[in-house]
Amino acid sequence: MPKRISIAVRSLVEFIFRSGSIDNRFGDFDRAYEGARIHRLLQKAGGANYQAEVTLSLEIDFGAYVLAVEGRADGIITDDEGVIVDEIKTTAAPFDIIAEDFSSLHWAQAECYAYIYCVKNSLNNIRIRLSYYQVDTGELIQFIKTYSAATLESLFNMLITAYKSWADMRYNWVETRNLSIKNLDFPFDSYRKGQKRLAAAVYRTVVNGGKLFCQAPTGIGKTISTLFPSIKALGEEKAERIFYLTAKTITRQAAESACLQMREKGLRIKSLTLTAKDKICFMDTSRHECNPEACPWADGFYDRVNEALYELLDREDCFTREVIEEQARKHRLCPYEFSLELALFCDCIIADYNYLFDPRVYLRRFFYNTAADYVFLIDEAHNLLDRAREMYSAELNKKAFMQLSRQLNKKDRLRKIMSDINKEMIELKKDCGEALHITKQSLNENLLKLLYDFISEYGEWSKINFRHPQAQEVLELFFQALSFVKTADTYDSRFITIVDRSGGDLRVKLFCIDPSYLLSQRMKAGKAAILFSATLTPLDYFTSVLGGDENSDRLMLPSPFLRDNLCLLIADKISTRYRD
Repeated sequence: MPKRISIAVRSLVEFIFRSGSIDNRFGDFDRAYEGARIHRLLQKAGGANYQAEVTLSLEIDFGAYVLAVEGRADGIITDDEGVIVDEIKTTAAPFDIIAEDFSSLHWAQAECYAYIYCVKNSLNNIRIRLSYYQVDTGELIQFIKTYSAATLESLFNMLITAYKSWADMRYNWVETRNLSIKNLDFPFDSYRKGQKRLAAAVYRTVVNGGKLFCQAPTGIGKTISTLFPSIKALGEEKAERIFYLTAKTITRQAAESACLQMREKGLRIKSLTLTAKDKICFMDTSRHECNPEACPWADGFYDRVNEALYELLDREDCFTREVIEEQARKHRLCPYEFSLELALFCDCIIADYNYLFDPRVYLRRFFYNTAADYVFLIDEAHNLLDRAREMYSAELNKKAFMQLSRQLNKKDRLRKIMSDINKEMIELKKDCGEALHITKQSLNENLLKLLYDFISEYGEWSKINFRHPQAQEVLELFFQALSFVKTADTYDSRFITIVDRSGGDLRVKLFCIDPSYLLSQRMKAGKAAILFSATLTPLDYFTSVLGGDENSDRLMLPSPFLRDNLCLLIADKISTRYRD
């Protein structure tokens, strides 16, 4: 039976047709946050003949493998004249620049849906409607084109032809990888005591799905004992991708070393270590100006990235920071964005916790509104609780709004909103009375409304003022406000609000006391999660606070080392008196 390679329509179109530069000045800034609501609104208004979210797929047989092109049309409308495929796009762009040819990518995506629908329903012609909804004004503009099935077939085949070399690469790589995994033995002569038991438990969890919480002593070899069985399951195609998630650089290096040890035994696996944007950026990271005017590595990024990807994937298996930086410099690419593009082709991704769990920086290309057969290996899991509390919390400072508002034009509506936010925070300061801080379990609705106004108005302000001396500072404040309102959306009994007036400023923080539910929701993006550490005692407590439940497996391994090997030293000459 031929292997099956799947790709989403949108991913296919964007991958083949993408061009231009990285530009964070005019982006939609997570318009998906409100886009889903607008989609539902327009779909509901479509009437009785409007079918929303229609799943479509088409398989192309290439002999050795089948390429499955899949997706969901926003709407299918049937009327007296035939069928219309509706593609809805939310945009912040002003309507005076939106014409029929505004985006060839949008048409190409809809053309794929239309072609698949024609094939599945034996249609000779079909109409496509592009519906643009302006999020700031609520206006709707629509364009309709009529296509013959033959024209759509030609357009679709051109797209598939352009993608075939990438599909061939994927098929050939998986065959090579799986054969090497099948022949791979444990990279050491023998297992340490408890190591085989851990590896077996990990393998069962990966194959069956679910969560495993494991305490295993330092020195047992937890990294190789979790990676090896996960890779074995990957080779049997019982998992799609492995994410090795850590809190520290040193544990990421341990995962890299484990992959190297298995490569020395014949393993072929593509692994990538993600480095934080601030660390890998070639530019002045204090500015975060990711646009073609400020950064040569952003300029023309999408014109060159596919060539760089193909070349590196054909040459290397291990993508460390050094390898990524070298290729990025060669092709004049942003190293951080290049690493994210490269991750899509990797079997094992080694990264910080936040790339799965943090709502601000998680990998949307893998985890946004979707689930797959991913394996999450979460090292030093005792660190995850405090990290998660911060990830799911958000805070604002009064001084930032006050000082920045004074540097904007007095006629700017954004300045007025920022001034109102400052005033509302003054009212919160009064609530503190003589106390330096207070806590409550409620949200300030007035503040939230003003923050929503600020977020909405920022889109208009940034289009006109992107060269303003304080544009970058306002952008950073925008992201803080966006984080705050998103956190407010998840606010419940597991949160408290802290109002702190110490240090000459006022700080409002939505603090997540219990992140267990949110951690559990994030882990649903994968098939299996293995959380392990040398210090998960009491195990039931950590299982509960880290998103486990009564169905989660637990494993506690004793130390394999003799008690007599422990040397306990007490330094009794250190004073604990304050004055010393």
